[in-house]
Amino acid sequence: MINVGQGDCSYIILPFNQGNILIDTGGNKDYDLAVSTIIPFLKSKGVDHLDYVYVSHHDYDHYGALKSLKEHFPIYHVIDHYEKERQIGDLNIRMLKTSKSEDKNDNSLVMYCHYHQLHYLFTGDISSHKEEELYQEYGKLKVDVLKVSHHGSPNSSGVKLFEMIHPRIAFIGVGKHNRYGHPGRVVINRLKERGIMILRTDKDGNFCIRHYGNDYFVYR
Repeated sequence: MINVGQGDCSYIILPFNQGNILIDTGGNKDYDLAVSTIIPFLKSKGVDHLDYVYVSHHDYDHYGALKSLKEHFPIYHVIDHYEKERQIGDLNIRMLKTSKSEDKNDNSLVMYCHYHQLHYLFTGDISSHKEEELYQEYGKLKVDVLKVSHHGSPNSSGVKLFEMIHPRIAFIGVGKHNRYGHPGRVVINRLKERGIMILRTDKDGNFCIRHYGNDYFVYR
């Protein structure tokens, strides 16, 4: 799993050509992120197509690069709606369902991914209100790696979330010196208090979590 680009953009490459998957595309209104960053990155890895692109919700910083990406790179499937479960090679993707909301952030797809013995949770931009709803619906979940919601906004990553999950790694897609002041200090403190390794694009740039059997290693 590799985090790449501006905003939220995570790339999953499965071994033995089982699948190339992008979760969100990021987006920047000042330049073409697909042409300048995402496609060169994929080509540098020897990737000539994407099997699936998941769009958590239609905020520009999550899907803005999709149009150009579709025009300049082969994509077989785009999924921007709830589906219960999908198996892609050894990767199982299960979507956790919440009630409909007038806030499109709270309608983000929440993806619970299981690869061998490791579990990932991608939360889009949901708020702490939706995190509490997930806790009520699903109870405790095994999560090793958390994609921190809403770029580390103080309105997300609430206490209830950490009653539900106990990740070892949390990663935050966030731009340097962003006008929102993300990630919030309260969120960083909650992660640190729990001994969770923090990866963030504004400080670490792109980073990679590489699997070897049931073990993993982090490369920055």
